[in-house]
Amino acid sequence: MRTLVAIAIVAGLAGRAAASPICVVLDESRDMLDDDERHAAEISFIEALARHGVELAGAECPAAVRISHVRLGRTLTLYVDGPSGHTSRRVSRLDDLPLIYDQLAQTIAAGESLDDSERHIDRANVTSEQALPQRRAITEGIVFVRLGYGATFGREGGGGTAFGIGGRLELDHAAIELTVLDGVVPSGHARSAGDFVRLAGLWYGSPRANSSAFGGIGVGYGWSSGANGFDATITAGYEMLRATTVRALLQLDVTLPTYSGNEWSPSVALSFGLGLGTRR
Repeated sequence: MRTLVAIAIVAGLAGRAAASPICVVLDESRDMLDDDERHAAEISFIEALARHGVELAGAECPAAVRISHVRLGRTLTLYVDGPSGHTSRRVSRLDDLPLIYDQLAQTIAAGESLDDSERHIDRANVTSEQALPQRRAITEGIVFVRLGYGATFGREGGGGTAFGIGGRLELDHAAIELTVLDGVVPSGHARSAGDFVRLAGLWYGSPRANSSAFGGIGVGYGWSSGANGFDATITAGYEMLRATTVRALLQLDVTLPTYSGNEWSPSVALSFGLGLGTRR
């Protein structure tokens, strides 16, 4: 039979009008603590409420805050639902539950949304889980070589081999690409063009997919038409095998110099590349 342990509370602060009475309901039908742990949790929560000036009232009240503790492996999650919102808080050990109760008690006393309870973390009630460094998104570093066909434009332009050597630091949605040598070397007597170094930002259309289209823009320092200077490159392409540490790249680059030597000479290159890297 379902058993509910109800604690009615009135939340109020000195100098502030008292809030409407609230019932906190410990739902044993969902709760996964054993009897002794549940009783200790109840006492600990009541003490936290009293410590922060929350007054205990009778059993009847117009609104309820429902709490339960759920185990999954070594982790215990406290779920809280009520008129002021919903929240869940995870702890890695039972000893940390009183610290979570303290945060919640401060939130109830202040009349704030339950989801704002982390605003009341302090040096006295921070849990071991909350004290850990925040989990970071996984980045993947790859180095690549690209080879293909390209062309330079202008009176001294022509078509020929396109190449690129560099690396990427990738997240799911975006990447930073550093190319250390990238260019087009036309056949015959046509002038080459390219970058000695280029830094670009890329964005992926399907961030979590194994294959994704991407696009971006970069700024580099290179050569064109007998002169050196800065340029901008617009990039579009398709990256494959993203779920592995190997990459296959199909990439189109259009490079627009901000300078001119004998003439202004942009270039375009379509290349295929292979990359290799590891997760960090």
